[in-house]
Amino acid sequence: MRNKESFQEDYKGLTETTKNNQDLYKNLNNTQLHPKLTMKKIVNELLKIARSIVDAKQEAMKKRFNHSVEPIPGSIVYCDLVFWAEHSGIYVGNDEIVHRDGDGKIIKSSAEVFVNRLDGKNPTESIFVSCHNHNVFGLDEICQRALDALNDPKFEGYNLTSNNCHKFTSYCITGEIDNGITDCTFANICNILKKHYGVNEWYKWKTAHNQLPKS
Repeated sequence: MRNKESFQEDYKGLTETTKNNQDLYKNLNNTQLHPKLTMKKIVNELLKIARSIVDAKQEAMKKRFNHSVEPIPGSIVYCDLVFWAEHSGIYVGNDEIVHRDGDGKIIKSSAEVFVNRLDGKNPTESIFVSCHNHNVFGLDEICQRALDALNDPKFEGYNLTSNNCHKFTSYCITGEIDNGITDCTFANICNILKKHYGVNEWYKWKTAHNQLPKS
């Protein structure tokens, strides 16, 4: 059976993955996981974090299948992976996406390469596009940041939880390479887009959906 210290290490890592729990993360840093922090409280907070991520994903899923669109340069795009995970990037025109690949490189690729995750075993058949009230969202400055990052060594490197594709996508949206936010999840991208730009919908990329191979 895992001991209390093992759960505490998991807890520290997971609290760094969601902006909605940043206050909790700060408090834990201040208390340095005091021994009086009971196992029950740790488990309850882990469940709270998990629920916040699932709720954000479910809200997006309710809307995304009702409509199909074509992205514009600077649109944020994503595809599903497995276990409620996603892969995200920036559409830059000519049916190409700039994104951080699994080897830590910032690449520009086709939609087919973008969804080809997990050694080709990713089951997704669709890419989804950022929208606001049925209108596609995209900004030239977001597109330009993505293009400028190509072949820039300061963006190289990969970590599953702290320097992943979502970290790069967040940079393209905000222009801040290291803004102190430890949340590198797709849920955080949704929060940023909704707060600053009113993005509240994700719809299928029509052309990519028709061209991607179906399982």
